[in-house]
Amino acid sequence: MKKNIQIIILLSILLFVSCKGDIETISVERTGSLSFQVEGYTPEWKSNSFQFYPGQSVVKIFEDAPTVSILFTRHYLVFGGISPDGKTFELTVTVDLPDQADIRHTYTAEYARNRGGLYDISLIITEPGSPVTYTMASICADEMVNAFFAIDRQSQSEKLIAGSLGATLCSISQPEEIFIIYNAIFKDISYIEIN
Repeated sequence: MKKNIQIIILLSILLFVSCKGDIETISVERTGSLSFQVEGYTPEWKSNSFQFYPGQSVVKIFEDAPTVSILFTRHYLVFGGISPDGKTFELTVTVDLPDQADIRHTYTAEYARNRGGLYDISLIITEPGSPVTYTMASICADEMVNAFFAIDRQSQSEKLIAGSLGATLCSISQPEEIFIIYNAIFKDISYIEIN
């Protein structure tokens, strides 16, 4: 019995030592994405590329004291893809962020002193043909109060964000053409450290 226990222990040690070199490292590969719906279009629109990058510094003037103006960094989140009817699109969210690590917040046109705010959401649609035609739309002036860009989740270690957005956009060349964006969900968007 004692000899059997010794053999089992010896085999366990040999098995442990021989398997030690076979350790596999697994890393998760994340792909950023955006899907959204536009009223009057089916099915949903999806992005196949994105960029999220900081731009210039901007000063936001506040009407009330004690702080009259605050410096933010303007950031651009640009999604590219193909619309359900085969046109190329580029959806850009322009948001002014403070110099801080935690950027989880719902950004609107109503700027928060310690969080920043939503500057604009725009859409460019490219229609192939001869000549190529473009439609550009931006947040409708009377709908700015309803537009939002929300960062719901953030992984500071992986530098990834996820969230949602929504807006009503008016075509710049044809103001009667409106794009109502809803059910917009983005995930696994990598960002550059802000501070």
